[in-house]
Parts: sequence; structure tokens; C-alpha cells
Amino acid sequence: MKNKFTFLLIFMIIKVNSQIIFNENFDNFGALGGNGWMIQNSSEPVGTSSWGTTTHFPPYNGATRSFAVVNYQSTGSIGTISNWLITPTINLKNGDIISFYSRSDHGTYADRLELRISNNGDLSVLPNTSSSSIGDFTTLALTINPNLISNGYPNVWTNYNYTVSGLTGPTNCKIAFRYYVTNAGANAPNGDMIGVDALTITTTTLGNDQFGNNQSVNLIPNPATDFIIIENLEINSHLEFYDLTGKKLNSIQISDKKIDISNLSNGTYILKIISDKKIEVKKFIKT
Repeated sequence: MKNKFTFLLIFMIIKVNSQIIFNENFDNFGALGGNGWMIQNSSEPVGTSSWGTTTHFPPYNGATRSFAVVNYQSTGSIGTISNWLITPTINLKNGDIISFYSRSDHGTYADRLELRISNNGDLSVLPNTSSSSIGDFTTLALTINPNLISNGYPNVWTNYNYTVSGLTGPTNCKIAFRYYVTNAGANAPNGDMIGVDALTITTTTLGNDQFGNNQSVNLIPNPATDFIIIENLEINSHLEFYDLTGKKLNSIQISDKKIDISNLSNGTYILKIISDKKIEVKKFIKT
């Protein structure tokens, strides 16, 4: 006869408080320099234009011209664009979420934007030696349209997110938007115009509140074809789906553990599960 043992497992509920630690809506582009922002146009050859504002399309939010924009005139008639818009120093830690919106003007040309991070704060080496220089901005957080595909950059405002990782602790960093387009310019096939708006950085603070069940969620099956089941899902959780570039694909409020993924293309995705008690990020494969 087998002995039966009863184990009482008590877990601390982790309360997650989200706080915006940095926010820039580009409502006054001319004031960015005074607030610690920098522009570095390292294009070859350097053109007649750099980061600024425009009325070519409306902002994601705010008044007319309240977003940052850069275009093909960053270089000459034919060249390589490497035009940087760099934030002031921001103290980041693992788990912080960098979020912004971007779009192109027409969506018919090959444009590319990189989000890069330097871990050296005020001591960061700028990417100012050539179009291939990245200075201290060695962390490539995400790339929009990495392969420079025509029609590959959205022409509607689209949200992109990156969750900070790889830091040894709270670190003074600088974040850079790099408009990086090869074979670009007025007489070249690539490069048009892109905008950036609504940059926010959100941090989470953890506090022990009360006793309860805080089991981590689990996705089954994984890989999956039509459905995934989320084990240990909190009631009325909020789900956000991202591709591997950090582009937000969908956002839904759910109460059922069985999630339909049949409309997704085959590939690897990031699922962020947000409840009142915690935020968890899981990777799954759609086949």
C-alpha cells in the first residue's frame, strides 16, 4: 500500500506595479536638444536633411508635426543612410519595456529602422566615424524591415516593443533610433520617409502582498497549430502577441484558457500575459 503525503505549498503573490519612467511624444521637437537628445547623421555622403518634423502625415497622437521624422535626403543622390536620434541617459533594468510607434510615408519603398542601446550612459561613444559605425550602441534591440523589402515598412502607425534584458543590474543607458538604409537617396531605389512617435519606457516594481497561488503559466502544446492552452491563467487576463522583431500583432482580453492561433502564419511568436498579479512573457511556435 502506497503512503499518501499531503503537501501544503504556499507561494507569495507578486504584485506588479507598472510605472512610466520616460515619455517623449515629440510635441516640441526643437526642445529635444535642451532635454539631452542628440542627432548624429553619419550617412555617406551626408545629405541636406536630418531628423525633424513634417506635415506629410498626421502624428500618432498630439498636434500636427508632433512626431520625429527622417527621410532619404539624409544622404546624397546615392549613398548609405545612417542617421541617429539618441535619447538622454536613462537608467534601465532588466524587464523594463521600451515602446514606440512608427510608420513610413508611402509604404512602397524599402525603409529600415533599428532600435539600439548603449550601456555607457553619458560616456557613450557616438557612432560618428562612418555609416557603418555603431559606437557604443552595440545592443540591437529590434529592427523594422531588417531585409529592406519594398512594402516591408508599415504605412500606418504600428506599435513596437522591446523588453530590456542582459543587464547586470540597473544601468545608465542611451537608446538610439537609427535610420539605416543602403542604396538610398534621391536617385537610388531605397529610402523614403519614416516617423517615430509616442516613446515610453515602463518599469515594474515588485512587492510581496499576501499569500496565494503564484504558479507560472505554461503553454501547451508548443509547437501548436490551431490552439494553445494556457495553464495557470489568471481570470480576465490580457494577452499581447508580438513577432520576433518586437512588432505588436494583436491584443485581446480573455477569460478562456484555450486561445485560437489559427490565423497566425507559421513562425515563432512572443506572448505577453498580463494579469492583476503579474506579467509573464512566453515564446511559442506556430506550425
